Amino acid sequence: ANTPTGVEVDAAGCALELNIAPTVSLIATQGGDAITSVNTDAGSVIIEANVVDENQGDEHNYVWTVSGISTFENNDNVISFDPSDLANVQISITVEVYDSAQPSLSDETSITLSVEAPSTPVTPETPNSDSGGGSINLFLLLGLVLLHTIRIKVFEPKL
Repeated sequence: ANTPTGVEVDAAGCALELNIAPTVSLIATQGGDAITSVNTDAGSVIIEANVVDENQGDEHNYVWTVSGISTFENNDNVISFDPSDLANVQISITVEVYDSAQPSLSDETSITLSVEAPSTPVTPETPNSDSGGGSINLFLLLGLVLLHTIRIKVFEPKL
């Protein structure tokens, strides 16, 4: 008798709960920080699907589609992967979430992460104990100076 106008009711006149589609969002973290690009040296990457559903009693099923990596760990609303063997690639991650109501409704979202290998630091050449190259150049220079001095004394005409 107190059911609002336009609300579906069952045979006993009780209001039926209207199924509302869930909404899903994704967040990517690495080392506890939210990320948009992956560092291959910063540990596992975790992607979490956060679902909001107006229907409090609904349970949810997750269907993940991932491209750019060959293996990942799937724990229902969370996936994770180790990026240490990746180099300069784009990873596309899509999740579709279905609710348990009848008829089942769903939502889908995706993110793309770029993997950036850290730049390798340039290490300066360390001098080794073999200093033969510098010594040879020094002896060659002294030899040329000596040869030039002898040439001047021997071949210059005397006045």
